[in-house]
Amino acid sequence: MLSSKVSVRRAKAQDIPAIIECSRAAYADYAEEHIYDERLYGMQLRVFPEGQFVALAGSRVVGYATSLIISLDDDEWYTVDEMTGAATFSTHNVLGDTLYGADIAVDPEFRRRGIPGCSTNGAGRCCAGSTCGAW
Repeated sequence: MLSSKVSVRRAKAQDIPAIIECSRAAYADYAEEHIYDERLYGMQLRVFPEGQFVALAGSRVVGYATSLIISLDDDEWYTVDEMTGAATFSTHNVLGDTLYGADIAVDPEFRRRGIPGCSTNGAGRCCAGSTCGAW
């Protein structure tokens, strides 16, 4: 039986192995080389800790959301790698105008419970009071 209580908090470095496992479950059809590793998640967390969240059922990571603040020109199209600095979040700009949701995933066992909405609401709160006008 699945726990009915899911909570959301900011991600911590010690969550990274569980985030990777959640990513593998959520993206089961992805080749292993397309699953981010500890180095990339660590870089994202160091660059913008306020924008990284995990969803927990008890102590188990059952979902996560990653985000960064960037500056965008509405007249241009951007690739994901351009927006995220090839997943390193090197493009994060605290003075940017857009909160970009880089990734969101939920373990298939916990889908259809509103977890992505809870995670993105946390990301929106991280932008409150900043110069980011996207939220």
